[in-house]
Amino acid sequence: MKESTMHYHDIVHTEFCVQNIPQAAHFFQQLFGWECFSSEMENYWFWKLPHSEEILGGITTCEESLPSVATTTVYVQVENIQTTIEKALALGGHCLVQETKISDRLGYFAIIAEPSGCQVGIWSKNPSKPSNREEK
Repeated sequence: MKESTMHYHDIVHTEFCVQNIPQAAHFFQQLFGWECFSSEMENYWFWKLPHSEEILGGITTCEESLPSVATTTVYVQVENIQTTIEKALALGGHCLVQETKISDRLGYFAIIAEPSGCQVGIWSKNPSKPSNREEK
């Protein structure tokens, strides 16, 4: 298997926010032929293309009280999440979710929005400030 090479600012993960994960997984499998399978995280499945070993995204549940955030989230790999958040804020954007640890294996993420509210996830394998980070 060829090892993939990721570069900063590449899209690294696409997440679908749904009400019913198994139903959505079946839909995507039938419609696009994607392979969908549960993960080690509660209420979270992964999806990948049938011709690839790489996980390209996830399927998760939305909070019913927040239907306006029920969207597809694209994640972009960055070198430093906190620096990227600060740059987004300086450009008039917003931070919707602060840097959060997913797991030791899966890294860290945050969600930012451009000034009009369109959200984008940012991801890094490493924390921004390892010595000063509080575990979440």
